[in-house]
Amino acid sequence: MQGSENRIIIVSTVRSNANGDIGYLRETNRLCVTVSRARSGFYICGNAKTLSQESQDWRKLIDECFRKQNLLGETIFLTCPRHPDDPLIQLHHNDAHTFSTTAVCQRPCNSALSCHHNCKALCHNGAHSPCQEIVRFTFKRCQHSTTKICSVPDVSMRCDEMVWLTLEGCGHSINCKCWEETENVSSVLVCNYPCSKTLACGHPCTLPCGMECISKECQKCDDIKRILQMKEKELQRQKLEEKMKNIDIEIQNLGKENADGPFFKELLPESETAAEYCMVSKNVFFPSNFKINESHGSLMRV
Repeated sequence: MQGSENRIIIVSTVRSNANGDIGYLRETNRLCVTVSRARSGFYICGNAKTLSQESQDWRKLIDECFRKQNLLGETIFLTCPRHPDDPLIQLHHNDAHTFSTTAVCQRPCNSALSCHHNCKALCHNGAHSPCQEIVRFTFKRCQHSTTKICSVPDVSMRCDEMVWLTLEGCGHSINCKCWEETENVSSVLVCNYPCSKTLACGHPCTLPCGMECISKECQKCDDIKRILQMKEKELQRQKLEEKMKNIDIEIQNLGKENADGPFFKELLPESETAAEYCMVSKNVFFPSNFKINESHGSLMRV
C-alpha cells in the first residue's frame, strides 16, 4: 500500500480461506505502511482468523489493537456528516452488499437551492436534484398565470389559456389556446364554421369554411350516385332472377315431353310420303298414346 496519510483509512484485505493463505499481506513492510496512514480513524475489513493463522505480525495487530480493546466485530458504525448528533447506524457485514447511501440518514436534505427553495430529497451527497417545487408563473406577453415545476425553464412554457381568435380571410372567430394566437398561427388554423356557398351542381357546400369547396366531391351528388348504383344493381339482380326462372320452366317442360317424339320426327321428316312410311311401320314400335294417320301417313298423339 502506497500513498500519503488521510484522516480516515479503510483497508480491505480481500483474503478469506481455511488455509491461512494471505499472499503478499504476509510482508511486514506492507503491514507497516498500511497501519501508519490513518490520522483519526482506521478500519480493516477482512477475516481475522485467516489473517492471524499464518502471520505472527497480523496476529499481534489483531490481538493487541483490536481484540483487547473490544474493537473487533462484525459491524461498522455509520453517521451522517450533516446530522452528526443522530444515533449511529450499525451496518452488519451480511448487509454490506445491499447497502445504500440513502439508508444512512432518513432526514430531509433541506439545503437551500439556487432558486431559494429547500431540497426536498433525503439527505444525500453530491449535487441536488432539480427543484420540484410548484410555483406560480406569469407569461410576459399575455400576462396570463399558471403553475409550473420550479426547475422547468420558462422558455419551454406555453400559455394554454383559451381565448377568442379572429381568423384571417373569413373573419370568423374561433376558440383557441393563447399560445396559438401569440405565436401567429392563425393562418394555419382551419375555420370549422359551416360553408354558405352553393356548388356548381346546385347543392350547398357541406365542408367547413376553412376548406376549399372543390377539395372534396359534393356529398349530395355522391349520395345520389350511390343510390342510383344500388338501384341498378337491384334491377340487374331482378332480371337475372327472372331469366333463371324462365330457364327452370323450360327445363321442366322439356322433362315432361315423351322421349320418343323427337326420334320419330327425325325418322319421318315432312318430306317423306305415307307410302314409304307404311313400308316400315310394321317394324317400328310406337307408344300406346300414338297412332298412324293412314290418310296422309303422319304420326298422331292420341
